[in-house]
Amino acid sequence: MANKGIHTSPETAGIQNMPPNYPDTHKDDLGTMKGLMPIWNRGFQNRENYKGLWTPETLKMEINAFFEYCFDNEVKPAKVGLSLWLGVTKQTLWVWEKESTDFKSDLIRWATSLIEMSYVGRAEKYPTANIFLLKSSHGHVETSRLDVVATNEQMQTDEVQDRIAQLGLDKPK
Repeated sequence: MANKGIHTSPETAGIQNMPPNYPDTHKDDLGTMKGLMPIWNRGFQNRENYKGLWTPETLKMEINAFFEYCFDNEVKPAKVGLSLWLGVTKQTLWVWEKESTDFKSDLIRWATSLIEMSYVGRAEKYPTANIFLLKSSHGHVETSRLDVVATNEQMQTDEVQDRIAQLGLDKPK
């Protein structure tokens, strides 16, 4: 750790540069997969059991089982996880949410709302995430304001254009 903070090449980057008590990354990877494999396997089971012929009751039951599994196993719920659990593609889940006119639409929208709420709950402790949430969910827009004050002197159009260019206001963001 003599060169802490200095990255010299990809070959010298890695876990060896972390503090001695840093958790073993392999354990984290295995822990993540340990929580995800049952979701993956449930998808195979659901594809076999329902073959895409969901009833309102069975779809409700499986969505609820997904959230219970996430809660019991400390797995963060996500739409991709829900699609894996149900044994459908992300595209199918999107169609159910956005284009379906039957019971699937409401159920997937409710599930998506719960997933979004969990994202918000996890993100609120980070300032950057809060800014993102304000922009994406609440319509907050960052703006810059430039006040031009007239004086007794008359400024020529060319001078105004030069000042705008100096401030970088002539370039699109």
